[in-house]
Amino acid sequence: MRKISIIIASLSLLLAFAQCTKDKEKEHNIELANEALLSIEDNFQMKLDLLSEVNDSVLLESLAVWVNGFEGVESAATVGNHVLIYFIDGTEARIEIFDRTVVGSTDSIEPIRPIMHKSDNGVRKDIVIEGRRAFIWDAFSDYFSFEYDGEIYNDAQFVQSELDGVLEIDYLAESECTVDALRNLTSYSFVYLSTHGDVDAFATGERVTDGNREKYRAEMDAGQVGRSFMAYKVEGKRTFYGQFFYVTNQFINALNGRFGHSMVIVSACHSLVESQPILCHSFMNKGVSSYFGYDNDVASEYTYNTNANLVRQLVLGRNTGYAFDRVIRKYPYQDYNDEDGNYLYTTVYRMDGARDLSLFDNPPVPTDGLVAYYPFNGNANDESGNGNDGILSGDNVPVITTDRNNLPNSAYEFGGYYNYNWIRVPNSESLMFDKEMTISFWIQQSEFAGMNGWMNYSTTDPGFAAICKAGDGNATYPGLYIMTGIGENGEGIHVSTNNSNGNAHYQSNHNHNINCDKKDYLLGDWLNVILVVDNTDKMLYLDGVKMASDELNVEANFTSMNGQDLYIGIMAGGNMTYSMSFGAWYPFYGKIDDIRIYNRALPYREVYALYKE
Repeated sequence: MRKISIIIASLSLLLAFAQCTKDKEKEHNIELANEALLSIEDNFQMKLDLLSEVNDSVLLESLAVWVNGFEGVESAATVGNHVLIYFIDGTEARIEIFDRTVVGSTDSIEPIRPIMHKSDNGVRKDIVIEGRRAFIWDAFSDYFSFEYDGEIYNDAQFVQSELDGVLEIDYLAESECTVDALRNLTSYSFVYLSTHGDVDAFATGERVTDGNREKYRAEMDAGQVGRSFMAYKVEGKRTFYGQFFYVTNQFINALNGRFGHSMVIVSACHSLVESQPILCHSFMNKGVSSYFGYDNDVASEYTYNTNANLVRQLVLGRNTGYAFDRVIRKYPYQDYNDEDGNYLYTTVYRMDGARDLSLFDNPPVPTDGLVAYYPFNGNANDESGNGNDGILSGDNVPVITTDRNNLPNSAYEFGGYYNYNWIRVPNSESLMFDKEMTISFWIQQSEFAGMNGWMNYSTTDPGFAAICKAGDGNATYPGLYIMTGIGENGEGIHVSTNNSNGNAHYQSNHNHNINCDKKDYLLGDWLNVILVVDNTDKMLYLDGVKMASDELNVEANFTSMNGQDLYIGIMAGGNMTYSMSFGAWYPFYGKIDDIRIYNRALPYREVYALYKE
C-alpha cells in the first residue's frame, strides 16, 4: 500500500512538473510572439519604404518572407490580397495593403443631399420609432472618403444624415470603434458597418496596444478577433498606420441574443463573397432578415453610390427589394483597372435575405390633431368627431363610387369641366390653423382634359383642384389649394400647392407655390398626396415620397383662409360668384377619397403611415 502511494505521489509530481513546463513554454511562446509583433510594427515602415517601387503582389510576397524570419512567427504566407501570419503562441494576424481613394466629383457620383429635419429651440420634433435603433460603425472615416463641392465626405456620414430623426442612432467613429462596442450588436434593428475587411471579417478602428493585447487574448485564441497590420497608399507612397483589431464571423456567432428582424449593411471588401459567404450567414443565422455586402474589393465611391442611395430609398418608405433593385439598376457593378488600364476585378453589390423587409414596422394611422376625416363611407360626413360634414354641391352632385380597394360606396367621383360639382364644408373653429397643418388625400385622375387658367376647355394645359380652402371674401384665388395637371413633356401627373401668407388678394401675391411631377403616373392610378406645413417649411409628398419642399422664410399665416369654407373638387374664392358664372375654377375630373386634415405638421413616420394604410 505504501509503495502504491509513493508511485501516485511521484506521478503527481511528474504531471505537475510537466504542466509547469508546459505553462512556462506557453508563456515563453507568448513572449516571443509579442516580441515579433512589436519588431514587425517597429520596422514595418522601413520595409514599406524599401519596397515602395514594387507592385502589390511583389510587395506582399516580400513582406511574407521578411515576417517568416522572426523567431516568434510559426509561418507567414500570402493569401489573396493579404499576408496571413501564424505566431507560435497560436494567435494570428494579417498584413493588408489599401489604396486610400479620395475621388473628385465625376459623372459616376450622384450627389445626395441629406434630408434635413427641423427642430424648435433645439428640441427635435420628429418622433423616434419605439424599439427601432440604428448602429453606425465608422471605423476608418479618413480612408473611406470622397470629395464633392470641395468638401470631404464618407458614406457613413450620409447614412447617418438619412436616418437622423427617423431612427434612434448610436454613431461611433474612429477610436470609438472598439471590439467591446460590438458586444451588444444584436440590440439594434439596423446595423451599418463602414470599415475595411476581408473574407469573413471586418476591421475595428481600435489600435492594438500593450494594454488591450492581453485583454483580447481569449477572443484571439478562439478566432473571434484577429490583428491586422494596415498600410495605405497615399500620394504614391505606402504609409503604415499601425495594428488594428478585426472581427471575424466567429465573433458574430458568439454574440449573446439574436437580431430581431433586422437589416445589416457591411461596406467592407469581400463582405458577401459568392463562393464563401460565411460572414453574411453568421449575421443571418443570428436573426438578420436582410444583409447587404460586396463581392471582391470595393472602392469608397462605389460604397457611397450604393449604400447611401439604398438607405435613402429605405427612409422614403421603400422595402428592401424595391430599394436594392433601384440602386442596382443604377449602379450594377464597378470595374477596376490598374494604372496601365489592365483589368483587375469587378465589384458587385449583393443582397441576401428577405426582399420585402421594410425599415419601418407599419405605424398606426395618426389621430392626434385630426380635425376632419372624410372616408366617404356612403356619405360626405366628417368622421373625426368635429362635425365638419360636407355638403354635396353642383347641378349634378358628386357620385358615390368604388375606392382604391374596389369597395363600393367608399369614394366620390367628380365630373370635370362639363359636369362640374364639388363638396363644400362650412367653416368652423376646428378648421382654422396656426402655423401648422397637414392635408392627406387619395385621387384617381380620369382624364387630363378640363379648364385652363382662362376658363377654357383644354387638353394641353388643364388644371384640376382637388382641395381648396377659400381666401378672403372677394378673392378669386384661394388661401390654400392643391391642384393636379399634366406632367412635364406630357409624362405622368403634375401636382402643385400654394399656401397663403397674409391676406393675399391678387395672384401675384400668392407665394411659395411648390410643385413636382410623378412621371410614372398613369390615368386610372390611385395617388396619395400629402401637404405638410411646418411653420416656416412646406413639404409635398406623393405616395409616401417627399417630392418637393420650400422654406417660407416667414412664419406661416393662415389669416386669409381661416374664416372661409373648405372645398373638395373645385377651386373657389370666398365669394363663389366672383370668379365666374358658376363660381369656381378648375373642376376636378376623377375620384377623391380618404381626406384627412390635421392641425399640426406630421413627421415623416406618420406621413408614411397614411400612405401605407
